[in-house]
Amino acid sequence: MRRDSNDLVKGDEISIFELLKMVWYHKIMIFAITIASILSAAVYTFTISPIYEARVYIIPPSSNDISDLNKGRGDSSGLGLITPSQVYATYLESLSSESLKKDFYDSVYLASSSNQIGDRAAALAYSKFQEQVRVVKDTGDKYYVQFEALNIEQGLSWAFAYSQLAGERARKDVISYVENDARNVVKNLEQKIRRDRDRARLERADQIAFLREAAGIAKSLGIEKGPALLCPAMYTPVGSLEGSLAYMRGSKALEAEIFSLENRKSDDPYIKNLRESQGVMEFYSNIEINPSNVRLYQVESSTNIADAPVKTRKSLIIIVGGVFGFFLALLLALVHQLWLRHSRVGQ
Repeated sequence: MRRDSNDLVKGDEISIFELLKMVWYHKIMIFAITIASILSAAVYTFTISPIYEARVYIIPPSSNDISDLNKGRGDSSGLGLITPSQVYATYLESLSSESLKKDFYDSVYLASSSNQIGDRAAALAYSKFQEQVRVVKDTGDKYYVQFEALNIEQGLSWAFAYSQLAGERARKDVISYVENDARNVVKNLEQKIRRDRDRARLERADQIAFLREAAGIAKSLGIEKGPALLCPAMYTPVGSLEGSLAYMRGSKALEAEIFSLENRKSDDPYIKNLRESQGVMEFYSNIEINPSNVRLYQVESSTNIADAPVKTRKSLIIIVGGVFGFFLALLLALVHQLWLRHSRVGQ
């Protein structure tokens, strides 16, 4: 029994010579199956829809494209100038984000389809959509948005819409950043003006106190009117030792000045650089950026549309079909040869 088993194993071995004989013996079947596979592949290539690629090439903006963003920036403003490379980096970040894909799929891609699909089908469609769109770095700072579509015009329309949607989202972020900087400048100036006014109010109160004391001294000495020419020391600011001769101005002059200080409606005219600060604050308060004047990217003129389908490689599919048919025929011939051997062994 053991010997019969070994003979059977040896009987299953096929030499190269036997293999060539088998191929020759089954040549008609192998040829027929190979031709049938080639014809099937050819029919398949002519029945499936071709896929085209459309590309929109993206390059950085110019300085003029973002000039509105630099209003009130640079020089002594404390706000650094915004460069084209900075806004372009923001745009590329938006262009490559997953949230942009989802937003574009919901607002543009599905809207261009006339078929209503369920939740499960929508999930599958989104997965397929993710394979259709690509953001690819080309050379230097150049990138391109590539869309695969059944229709050339549709693919190009999607590629442009995708790049524009990314630009709108990034532009909102950049403008919000610039406007926030302007608001911070206004806030800081408001605080500065408030401090200057508080200081002026306290200085006026100190000056009134100083003059009251001087007026009291003048009254006690009977000096109602001071001499026509007074030395500058009599008008020295509050807190200075030389101002101790202010009583020499006379009680009437001192009381008149006290009355004027007490009834002053505003200290603004006496605050140094106040009007300049108010002007700067008004400028930053009125900064408005028109989104239509801001471009974070440019579309290069060499936008490319594939002239021939890129997904449906007809010749490759036909060759693969022929190779598959040939090896399938060989496998069937080999199975048939082994079956014949087993049949002879059984007899």
